[in-house]
Amino acid sequence: MEPTAIYATREGNLGGETVQMSVDAASMAHVMSILTDLYSDPVLAVIREYSTNAFDSHVEAGVQRPIEISLPNSMSPFFKVRDYGVGLSVEDIRNVYSKYGASTKRATNEQVGMLGLGCKSALTYTQQFTVRSVKDGMLSHVAISRTESGSGVMQVVATQPSDEPNGVEISVPVTRQNDFDWKAREFFKYWDAGTVLIDGQEPDRYDGLKLSDDITLVKSGQTDYVIMGNVAYRISNEHTLFHSNRYSRNFGIVAKVAIGSVNFTPSREDLHYTEHTLKTLEATREEIKRVLMDTIQESINAKATAPEARQEWNDWRSQTGETLASMTYHGKSIPLHIEIEHMRYRPDYGRSCVSNYNHINFNEVGRYVLVSGYDKDNISTSHRGKMRLWASQNGYNGHSFIVTKEAIDQTWFQSDKVVTWEEVFATKKPREARETGNETYSVSESGTRYARQLRIDEIDKTKTLIVWSSGDDKYEDNIADIVRLHGNAVGIRLAKNRWDKFLRENSKAVKVTNVLPKMMKDAFDALSDDEKLSMSVQYDDRGSLVYLDAQRLDDPELARYTRVVQSIRRTDAIDKYNTIANIAVRLGFIRPALDKVESPKVKYPLLAAVNNYNSTATEHFYLYANSLYANEVKDV
Repeated sequence: MEPTAIYATREGNLGGETVQMSVDAASMAHVMSILTDLYSDPVLAVIREYSTNAFDSHVEAGVQRPIEISLPNSMSPFFKVRDYGVGLSVEDIRNVYSKYGASTKRATNEQVGMLGLGCKSALTYTQQFTVRSVKDGMLSHVAISRTESGSGVMQVVATQPSDEPNGVEISVPVTRQNDFDWKAREFFKYWDAGTVLIDGQEPDRYDGLKLSDDITLVKSGQTDYVIMGNVAYRISNEHTLFHSNRYSRNFGIVAKVAIGSVNFTPSREDLHYTEHTLKTLEATREEIKRVLMDTIQESINAKATAPEARQEWNDWRSQTGETLASMTYHGKSIPLHIEIEHMRYRPDYGRSCVSNYNHINFNEVGRYVLVSGYDKDNISTSHRGKMRLWASQNGYNGHSFIVTKEAIDQTWFQSDKVVTWEEVFATKKPREARETGNETYSVSESGTRYARQLRIDEIDKTKTLIVWSSGDDKYEDNIADIVRLHGNAVGIRLAKNRWDKFLRENSKAVKVTNVLPKMMKDAFDALSDDEKLSMSVQYDDRGSLVYLDAQRLDDPELARYTRVVQSIRRTDAIDKYNTIANIAVRLGFIRPALDKVESPKVKYPLLAAVNNYNSTATEHFYLYANSLYANEVKDV
């Protein structure tokens, strides 16, 4: 490879003596040792340097066959690289191969080598390796080893005539535990097909979407590489080949560049980000952007339907982190969502089950039944029941509803859950065959989500029968909780004009408007005096009383406040009362009043100083409160 010239311009003249820098001849062994140990990954250095040298030899000789790699195994613990290129003579070994920095490849960009260091790289891994070379009918065996000083020596072991074709085989002994297998397969997956065999087989290649002959998008990673002369160089995050608008992207880019178009470090383990390299990366980056956008547009237009095209567009948005706002489907802009005013009815949301929205995201469509032609501004209780009935009869139990006045444009999505309000409204519950007199009732039971249709003889009449009407939205949203909190009741839904007859015929029946106040009173009466006191103590007073010791307080009333605050905050009785009372208040009933408790700070103002951070103030309060109480008792 032709080296990239790097020039420095000097301006001005400082005068004085100019001394040229050089290498100390006495330190050459030391310098050669440094150059030998140049690599941070010795195994990968051996794989890379000898395989690229072999490939360069094939290029020089015009040989089209692949180089051959033999991985170490228990029978042959050697890593071997065999080529059928120009070969090496003893003179080549003496004048080029043995010298650090010597190279025959600096006048061409057809070959990737040029540093004159790679052929010695095995010495960074092992103390000795061998070269077997054939050139022009002469076979040479060379042993290369490392000396005590760290430099290397070559020994021509034997030469003899041979009728073998020209070529070189490098043989590197390996340790028992080594990484040659997986590192070689990882390294050679970036080589062109037909250029290398591993143990007689083509290696697996990296897989991805080809954007062009030289650019591939790899969806299984996020790292970018440039390949020059079959060597893949990882691109640092700072110089990534595709700048995403997101923090991360879901693909990597592999781009092939011409030999000589980027610079690498002396070890060839990484790119050297010189001005020359950065210029090539920027040109590659622009080409990637162009071919990627072209590929995305082609893949969108290739879809048979608009919904498929929109899904393809959305997938690419997720992959690239780009908005892709300029992309179209056969000239039509692709919408991000459906712009339409609508209501959403979610049966499981209780009182807040209906909400208003102005657009629908495409990924939401599949979760909803789409109802169009509804001209009301709210969804009444009876209409909600119609929707649930339609869903039940059409196999969509549990689905929520998107309800619109206008029909929803289905150009960009497909759904089988699309219906008009006219169709929903026309839904009728099939009449159940029953004998005359066997009337059924809608019964809500504790622990069940939906009401059941039961005959009167199927209802458990040992329980309280709470009668309510579906005409009141408030009770419909709360009847299940009322039945559960009662503990021994079922809810019977009846039209109000049928209440009196049902109440006369069933002694355990009671109106919901009568049972709820009684439930609230019973829950209140079930509270102990201490629980009622705990509910009456103000929040600010609790913050001080919780840090006192009741046994150190002489005032029995203050001591009781302290014990109650510290021992009672929430109990089952308090929780039950609060739950029932909250429901009752929502339905218009008045909560029983607790006895008002005067704040202990009225009698003991310094209680406000008691906290968890000032133990001195707490000790002073004991003296203060007990003294005040003692004077009070004495005056009495």
